Amino acid sequence: MLVSNDAARVVSAHLIPGERLLWAGRPKQGFAFRGWDVLYTPFGVLLVVGGSTFLVLAISEARDPFATLFLSIWLLAALYIAIGRFFVDARRRARTWYAVTNMRALIIEDGEPSRVRAVNLKLLQETTFTQRIDGTGTVEFDRHGGWFQQRFDMSRGTDSPWLSYDAMRTPAFEMIENPRDVEALILSVRDEARAAAPG
Repeated sequence: MLVSNDAARVVSAHLIPGERLLWAGRPKQGFAFRGWDVLYTPFGVLLVVGGSTFLVLAISEARDPFATLFLSIWLLAALYIAIGRFFVDARRRARTWYAVTNMRALIIEDGEPSRVRAVNLKLLQETTFTQRIDGTGTVEFDRHGGWFQQRFDMSRGTDSPWLSYDAMRTPAFEMIENPRDVEALILSVRDEARAAAPG
């Protein structure tokens, strides 16, 4: 698999001695619609309409400044749920790189500061694969926790710019191109690492 110069530059800074880069990629760029957005978007629009209506009434009657403040905060949160989270998610994916080496799977958020999540492929038990209509797909590593964890993982991209639950989510290569090939590479590296291990 080919690795672009940009990917090699970003990933090489996070490799450990003896580690070789086998594949690097990125999630789908730009705006992306997920399954949960079918619920989140209309809900956000309802909150915006309701919040706007009550805010206009509160300002026009000018009775309670605390109600006006509360409704203003409500409206900002509603705007984030309806629209803002798409921009935050697109920005996060624009900074994200994925890599498979002969030892690990890496999820790198490039920037200041950069964040790296690593999966030791020799210890990997299973992968979970999902395909999107647009041909991209997601490969998850060792999902545990049953139904709740699955629902929680599906909410990727809904975090606020101030609070992220990535550490609690199952590590994943999200919305990548050629996901089946990448999954096959990951499992191949895992099997080779186990076969080479003593004992």
